Amino acid sequence: MLYKNTQINFFICFLILVSITIPKYLCNAQNINSSIKNKNKYVSVPFYLILTNAINKAIESRFKTKITLASYPSQGDLMWYYKNANDYFNQGTLDYISARVYASKTAHLAQLSSSGGYKNVYEWLVSSLYYNISELDQMKINKYNYEANKEANELIECYEKYFGQISQSSLSEAQKKYGKCVASKLDYIIHVIVNGIWSGRDSLSLAPISYFEFYNASEILTLLPNLPEKGEIVIKQLQSYMAKIEDNIPFSDSAAKGNWTIQQLINNVRYPDKNNGGMKTINPYTGSISSTYTVGYSITDSINSIYDTLNSTNRKMEIVVNIRKNKSSKVKIITEWTTEIIDTIIYFIPDSTYIDMNPFPSEQSDENIEIDYFGFTLVNSSPMYWNENTNKGWYFSYPINQAIKNKDMDVTGYKFSSWPAPYNLSPFDSGGEFGYISQLLICKNQKTSITVGIADTSDKILFNAAPLVNIPQLQQSAYVIGGSFIFPPPEK
Repeated sequence: MLYKNTQINFFICFLILVSITIPKYLCNAQNINSSIKNKNKYVSVPFYLILTNAINKAIESRFKTKITLASYPSQGDLMWYYKNANDYFNQGTLDYISARVYASKTAHLAQLSSSGGYKNVYEWLVSSLYYNISELDQMKINKYNYEANKEANELIECYEKYFGQISQSSLSEAQKKYGKCVASKLDYIIHVIVNGIWSGRDSLSLAPISYFEFYNASEILTLLPNLPEKGEIVIKQLQSYMAKIEDNIPFSDSAAKGNWTIQQLINNVRYPDKNNGGMKTINPYTGSISSTYTVGYSITDSINSIYDTLNSTNRKMEIVVNIRKNKSSKVKIITEWTTEIIDTIIYFIPDSTYIDMNPFPSEQSDENIEIDYFGFTLVNSSPMYWNENTNKGWYFSYPINQAIKNKDMDVTGYKFSSWPAPYNLSPFDSGGEFGYISQLLICKNQKTSITVGIADTSDKILFNAAPLVNIPQLQQSAYVIGGSFIFPPPEK
């Protein structure tokens, strides 16, 4: 018997594939009978969870990872041919992998933002960071600074005598590169002039030498290749000051490094260029190269390996969900490297829910939902991680994760200027809104069929997402099944 009403057909398929909730109770073979006898044990979970678990069982032996299904984003499919011959990154690919991942309103489903969504929130978060000194630690610092006040003033006078007055504009400019640790003339002399410029690290955009390195150097002049004439007089004054604040050096170092780190992350994400790891992109439709740089992303899989797997005739994943009311149902999983995995599912569908999704009498009908993925493979991507030793890259999670942990507590370390943050910084399972894409499970083609039967009759509905052919390389795309996403870790 064939459906005569196409609207009913579409409604049934939409409910099954997109938004239905199938109440079920997962159990193994040995407790099936006891589960059937006690329907109070049945729990409701979305159909997406059944499909997600089946996919993960299919791929776990090969890829050693688990994925979450992703809703279809505004970017469309993934343009997997991610670079051209001249090594320019495909803007279409970047549009997808640069999205911010957040928990969908539909349970067990990930939602993707528009292009660049993760970078935008990351920039907001690092711009809100500061390195806090606890009240107790600040009391210790104040004590040491008070005792070394005479030496500090002598150092400032010595520097300005030979190298000129330090203006407020000089302090402001230094803060743009070194961060909030440059708050006074004394900070400027130590962090910017001696540890930065005279050490030669400033010209390389590297972290200035630390208080500890300076104070413990056996040959201090070897650390300062750019030391100017009269500079040794300043260095002697600085050594006298350091001797007075010896016990304060760890606090000074942590604050200086923390604030410098924050400033580098802000600068690199806000002003990407060829020197800090930024990249230019190519438009897949026009072939034009972007005039400006964007933050760096990478895909570690070769284009050839992605192509070969997408077009492999052996790479197929078949998942069949058999639904029968009040009876044991099965999820069948078949791949090229697994013969057949069958999960037994016991579930109970209330009549009202069942009638909504099936116009046939609920006690007579059963359904098979079969989803086939052809040429599936895993693509690994990531934002360009910040390297402290080279000051290249932009993504560094440690300060953000520590600030989440520190909240509004009075501790020494990274904190946000306002708490709570305007985004949910929890893990995905807790409704997190700040995740990035680390892996995407893609396929060349997907076919979905739904068979609804009564006794000896059945109806079959097919959905076939076939890729376009004969299109330019940079526009070639693949269907995204789901992915693995990185969110801030759970609080302990």
